[in-house]
Amino acid sequence: MKKYLKKGRGIMVENFVHDLVQNLLKRHNDKKLRVETIHNSVKNSLSMETLINNLSEVLRLSKDEIEKDLIDFGFKDLIDQYKLGKAIGIGNDESNKSDFLISNNASKLNPFPSLFKVRSNPNFLDPILLGDGHKQILNSLFESVSGSFQNDPFIPMYRKNVFSYYRDFNNNVAPVLADTVKSYFGPTYPKYMVTTGIGANEQFTHFVASYNNIAANSRLKWLIVDSPKRLSLLPSDANINNTLFVEFSRSSLTEETVKTHEYTPREAKRIVFSNTGPLKQIAERDQNLILELPDEVSGRFGRNKTPILLAPMYIAGLDVESYWKHIDSAINAFDITDPQSLPFVLAKYILLHQTLSLKNLIYLGCNDNDLGLLADEFIQFWNEGVNKGGNDLLISRFFGLPRDSHMNVEGLLGNRLTKMAIFLLRTDMRSNTTHPLVSSIIDPINPEHIGLHFGDEEVVLAYANYKRFSELMPSILIEIPLKPSLEHSAILGQLFADTTFIYSRLKGIDPGSNPEVKSVRERSANLLAGIAHKIREDKSKPIYEAIVD
Repeated sequence: MKKYLKKGRGIMVENFVHDLVQNLLKRHNDKKLRVETIHNSVKNSLSMETLINNLSEVLRLSKDEIEKDLIDFGFKDLIDQYKLGKAIGIGNDESNKSDFLISNNASKLNPFPSLFKVRSNPNFLDPILLGDGHKQILNSLFESVSGSFQNDPFIPMYRKNVFSYYRDFNNNVAPVLADTVKSYFGPTYPKYMVTTGIGANEQFTHFVASYNNIAANSRLKWLIVDSPKRLSLLPSDANINNTLFVEFSRSSLTEETVKTHEYTPREAKRIVFSNTGPLKQIAERDQNLILELPDEVSGRFGRNKTPILLAPMYIAGLDVESYWKHIDSAINAFDITDPQSLPFVLAKYILLHQTLSLKNLIYLGCNDNDLGLLADEFIQFWNEGVNKGGNDLLISRFFGLPRDSHMNVEGLLGNRLTKMAIFLLRTDMRSNTTHPLVSSIIDPINPEHIGLHFGDEEVVLAYANYKRFSELMPSILIEIPLKPSLEHSAILGQLFADTTFIYSRLKGIDPGSNPEVKSVRERSANLLAGIAHKIREDKSKPIYEAIVD
């Protein structure tokens, strides 16, 4: 390839990619994307196997020679991913084996020991016997990917200048929100704030809303409506005079959010975050306050540097400054350029065990309802971020513990060879406040259970599940000794984002894209229009008949 390039022909490919990127930027300049972002997207879309085979044929060179050329010309990360892909499924059958360490620095595995602790079985620090070829592929991949992060255009969108973003919001956006709320409700606040949006626009709000609603000094009740159906759950006393709707849809094409607006009164008090399309148009019609969402930031990675969480937290009167300081401290603690950092170790652990035995599902066990809302953030990061392009490794927590013990565990443990597990467990659930019918100290039939306090059983029974899972499959345990707080939300949310991002780069997957979601969204809009047309033609036609037609 090197001699081929010397003839000047190779520059055609370079010019083609350059021209493609420049033309896309020119046509879609409203998206405000960086050159590196589109270039990286084009590069990562290449099929290395096809490229190597085609170049080998054209240049009459061996595949090994082509691989070396591509590495020299800046494709080392993609070549490493290609080699890893070939290794998956081969297992660990090589004759020459030696120890491989996922982590060699225990101190970096628990940077926030008072908030949570992480351990695993097999232990992160224990050596795993790997074939030399497999080791070489993994070490090369980890080195090339961590080295690429210095210039990765995706990283600044959710990790760089996060607290500066908060300060800018506080100086420029917060006063607009405050003035709007005051114009709606005078010197008081709304009794209810209803945030509408789905997917990334609700990903981070569930835990924070739950925290707000049980706080003794909360300013308002925060309700989440992710589809029109949930409007039926509005309190009976909610009305246009005591309720604020805060709506989010960057594309404005999310029918669940648009329809929620359309099913509520035009005179309802609203703040709408949208850039273009139907939601923005209907907000303009109703003369609502309209603010934009940054186009360049992927939705799932938009917590830190978009208003999707910051704006409703500010309106609710929560301590947003402390929350963003916690995010900033997590970013500093989780050095994603360091393969020994906690999120990198978690990503390596999952990847390694996936390559050894073709895992296709990670069970996420959780024993606390509030903690489960944080677990759901990770599930959405993972299932939408990295399960594409043939990478089949879904995460699910099914019904949560303890129900899963009696509904799903048998199937999971019975198919242990293709499963992994992550447990997110509260390890102290004792409560001093109980119902008058509930004793704080147990009155057991089994004398060996004397001494248990109400709440202990939830911890012990969940831990029994972890113990069994860890005996049969690779399992990670994240232990949280305290009641989940906003600090947990800020820091664990960053850990989930970083782990997903690092794994996505190890696999060569774009963590911000969701082509299938877009496909369903477009089909939904067309179906709604078609069904509405049939109903207008025949008002007696039931909806199910219109759909069948």
